[in-house]
Amino acid sequence: MNLQDFLSPKTEVPKGRTQDWLPFCTLDVTTGALWAGDPHLANADDGCVVKVPAGKYAVEAIGLSLGRDRVVSRLRLRLESELAPTLGEEVGDAGTDSAMIGVCDIEAFDAACGPDAGENVQAAIESQTDDGFGVITFEQFPGAIMPFVPTGSDGGGPVFALMSGRKRVGIELPFMEEDEA
Repeated sequence: MNLQDFLSPKTEVPKGRTQDWLPFCTLDVTTGALWAGDPHLANADDGCVVKVPAGKYAVEAIGLSLGRDRVVSRLRLRLESELAPTLGEEVGDAGTDSAMIGVCDIEAFDAACGPDAGENVQAAIESQTDDGFGVITFEQFPGAIMPFVPTGSDGGGPVFALMSGRKRVGIELPFMEEDEA
């Protein structure tokens, strides 16, 4: 099962957390500036920016089924070549006022959209977040790509480094556990 299937109301899933990481998509990080935050406030100041190696990142999640509601309990982005990273130290925090968290290469996102694209970008984000999850893209800004997932609530929380030995190879964000639902 992948994350799209888990979040779809058409798929029957048991109540509780998924045991395995569910694949969602991949994200090319070219500048090494991995950002997490509210997709409606996509800028370096309104989120957490973590320096990571450039490369292709697997975006994966642990799903949480709460009756009819389905959310992401944990989200991680790891270098695709690193299959079993370990959880490292807290490197920042990210929050949301939309019950969604987006992730992107924020420097590439900003470079693609440019400084004067604010209203156009916001309109595109608004039109692509109705399902509560997906990958925001912009026809006029092909370098701007932002996967986003439902967190189950507004608020903030820690961002942890994912490690392979002493090398940072991604980030992980916990949102909600079964006992918090």
